[in-house]
Amino acid sequence: MSDDKNKLMVDGYMFGSLAEADLARSEIVKIKKINNDFKGKSASDMLELYNRIIEKNIFKTIIGYNYLHELRKILRRNPSINDEDIKSVQVITGSAIERNSKKERDKILLEKNKDLREKIKCSVFVNIVLIFVIIVMFVISYKSKKFDVTAYEQQIQDKYSSWEESLNERESKLNETNRTNK
Repeated sequence: MSDDKNKLMVDGYMFGSLAEADLARSEIVKIKKINNDFKGKSASDMLELYNRIIEKNIFKTIIGYNYLHELRKILRRNPSINDEDIKSVQVITGSAIERNSKKERDKILLEKNKDLREKIKCSVFVNIVLIFVIIVMFVISYKSKKFDVTAYEQQIQDKYSSWEESLNERESKLNETNRTNK
């Protein structure tokens, strides 16, 4: 059970589901990346980046919201930035996170189903072609004259016997002509 609790614990926060905990871990990575982007930026650039983060709803867990709250404090302390220009944070509850992650899973499943449908269509087409070829082979086999070995053998024997008869006739004629010439 403690292993399950460790999976749900992120940066001192206990999340209600594994999906929320995973989302929080990914947000920590995003926070580090954003902090690197903020280095050396002017106040107006920081405000622009902050507002883009808010518009895109990049953060959805308490970890991300706390980070946005700290950024908002820093921006409000800067005298060159008007408070009206700093967008407010839109909070998404845990059930909305679950719905979003479910929607993402559904999208992935739909994409996989599309691939599977294409493979099934291809497989069905190939099977139909093969069945057609087999049917054609049976039709050709049925319609063609049967090869009868005995009939073929009889034809050959008849041919040889007719040759033999013609040879015997010629031989007898030769013998007769030879007798008459003697």
